[in-house]
Amino acid sequence: MLKQIKKTTLTLLALALGLAILFTSVLVLSFAVLPDEKINKNAQLSIDSILEDNQQQYGVKDSFLEKIRNVYVTRVSNPGGINFRSFSLADLLMLSFSKGDSLFQYTIDDPAFYDWLIEQNYVDFGEGKDVTNVTKAMTPSYARYWNGYMVILRPLLLLGDIATIRYINGVLLMLCFAVICALLAKRFGTGFAALFAVCLAVVQGFMIPYCMEYTVMFLLSGVISIVLLLAYPKLEQKQWGIYFFFIAGALTAYFDLLSTPLLSLLLPLTFYILMRLKEPKTTWRSNVLLMLSSVFGWGLGYTGLWAAKWAIGSQILQENIFANALISIKMRSGVFSSRLTGIGLNMMYFGKGTSSLVFLGIAIVLVAALIIWVLHKQKKTKTEVLTALPLLAIVAAPFIFFFFGAEFSSVHHFMTHRLFFAGLFAYGCFFIFLLSKNFAKTEEPPAPDKVAAGNPYKTSRKKNARKRGIL
Repeated sequence: MLKQIKKTTLTLLALALGLAILFTSVLVLSFAVLPDEKINKNAQLSIDSILEDNQQQYGVKDSFLEKIRNVYVTRVSNPGGINFRSFSLADLLMLSFSKGDSLFQYTIDDPAFYDWLIEQNYVDFGEGKDVTNVTKAMTPSYARYWNGYMVILRPLLLLGDIATIRYINGVLLMLCFAVICALLAKRFGTGFAALFAVCLAVVQGFMIPYCMEYTVMFLLSGVISIVLLLAYPKLEQKQWGIYFFFIAGALTAYFDLLSTPLLSLLLPLTFYILMRLKEPKTTWRSNVLLMLSSVFGWGLGYTGLWAAKWAIGSQILQENIFANALISIKMRSGVFSSRLTGIGLNMMYFGKGTSSLVFLGIAIVLVAALIIWVLHKQKKTKTEVLTALPLLAIVAAPFIFFFFGAEFSSVHHFMTHRLFFAGLFAYGCFFIFLLSKNFAKTEEPPAPDKVAAGNPYKTSRKKNARKRGIL
């Protein structure tokens, strides 16, 4: 046991070191090798285009500062609507960083910016709060992020502006989703493929290409899921699950700008559990252990590689990135908002402004009633139901994320609510599993030559022919 723990620890450390070196090298090369002139030109054209679109849509005719403010805020008066402004903020950040600029250089030196945030109920400094620390946390030092999306965004900016990038995003996402649906149909049946498509429609998946940050996370999660579905036998045979999810977590820390980070964990984990449910000897204990080890591996990769960026950034920039990161984490985890605020806003936005608590209550009652009915009618045994319960843990994961990241999920609910996609898909998978008759893996069909040699029908024909004197 100790030997295995030591081996796993050393392997994870080696992976972390190798990935940190790889991430840093590729990121540096994306700035050192690619020509800045064309990239900066297309990035600026894209920024101007986004601001102009917001001006036309929302009637913003004031200064550049006012344009940024109107991009930054997303009102809750019309939750669930298609709001390009909610997509614009992340794109503006990424585009400005791609040319070594800071989007907020126009706002951070303006004291009125913070007064405006309070007036809009965007943040509540409250009495006794340390406004100085809050100001530091809001200072646009995104050095705590890897900003690894640059290795994709900067080459794309050589091809064109934001319009071209969105077309490319759309094509890549459609291909990725099509492959996932094809694999789901092949592995589990058309019902699961249809469920995946419906869940995408519910979260307005057609809007994802319009936001580069969304595209990065959905594409990354999709690719990770495809690799898992194809490499599942190898992962199980070699027991590489924890390493696989460690790499997935590390890649998320590298590419994500903190919109829906858990998506790269929850979506592949759902597929992983589904594959395990097809194994006839799977137990609920083994599925729970698999879920816990996968979550541990992903979390270790995510936090470990993110902390590595803080160390590398502190050395290169000669500033304390750790202090900035810790202040930001404290703020994002709920300095001002109630723990339930993030859950409520995300549910309201996901529910298109309706009372999502009603839908949540109905969902809980439905799944409880289904379990009771399945057990009563003996459609599934108690053991089979228990083996699928980790899927319900995935359903609960977004709520846990919004609870502990209360401030972040409250402020950015217009983006983070799409994390419900993974929970909704896992919820549907649980239903289909309970209602399916023959979900467990069947025996592999014998080879054609063996079928011919051992076909009982042919044998009976020969015996009958001999009895009749034909042979």
